[in-house]
Amino acid sequence: MDIFFSFLTFAALIVFIIGMVKPSIVVFWGQRKTRGQACLYLAAMVVFFILSGVTTTPASKSAEADIASSPSVSTSDTNVAEEPVSSTVELKPFSAEFSSGNYTSGVDFPAGTYTITAVKGGGNVSTTNMYDGGLNAVMGVKKDDMYEKEYKNIKIPEGEILTISNVTVKISSKENVDTSNLNQRENTATKEHTFSSGNYTAGEDFEAGIYDIIATKGNGNVSSDNMYEGGLNAVMGVGNDEMYQKQYKNINLGQDVVLTISGVTVKLVPSK
Repeated sequence: MDIFFSFLTFAALIVFIIGMVKPSIVVFWGQRKTRGQACLYLAAMVVFFILSGVTTTPASKSAEADIASSPSVSTSDTNVAEEPVSSTVELKPFSAEFSSGNYTSGVDFPAGTYTITAVKGGGNVSTTNMYDGGLNAVMGVKKDDMYEKEYKNIKIPEGEILTISNVTVKISSKENVDTSNLNQRENTATKEHTFSSGNYTAGEDFEAGIYDIIATKGNGNVSSDNMYEGGLNAVMGVGNDEMYQKQYKNINLGQDVVLTISGVTVKLVPSK
């Protein structure tokens, strides 16, 4: 309504000005057309101006009230909302003992630089990056020129595999590492199997996957045709002789890999 009365106010002003110049154009009443009669448009202009002010005031107050009642957003609140939530990673030294088997950096232990120490028996210890800061050695606890008891500053990056045979070793990180970021082992094997002497094919006689192989009876040889690719070539048995290993962990028996057993009964348990 304020726009309507503003328009009438402006129109009345124009008509009043015309009436002051030539009253006969805008004065439509009476026989005599005078400037005094044209002053009625001035009076009308004043009335329309007042009405325009009356209709405008409540709207303005309403708008001011809306602004006052609307929630304010401070710069500090906005900045707080935009700040990323930081996560605290606890770094600490890592150490663990591993017996015969395959152990993957990033799954079984964090990537890092380690001191590797023999704590029981004697045998081979190697990493898949043996020519790039890793290890390929005969280690043991015997005081013999054949065995080394400790190796320092062995670098084992993410995804490299530490292979141990006939010896138990302790690995200790040189620096603090993130122990909370280890990945789950991906394994397609879900069932346990027990086999005596013979040849057994992954995907036919048992599920392809990663297994812990445990001797349950007798003594003999156990090997797979991928022995140099995460497989196995070992003398296994239940006797107390150091020559025989009772268990190998995390042996990769992928699709179509042939497992050969002679003189010993073993159980295949899916690795965790």
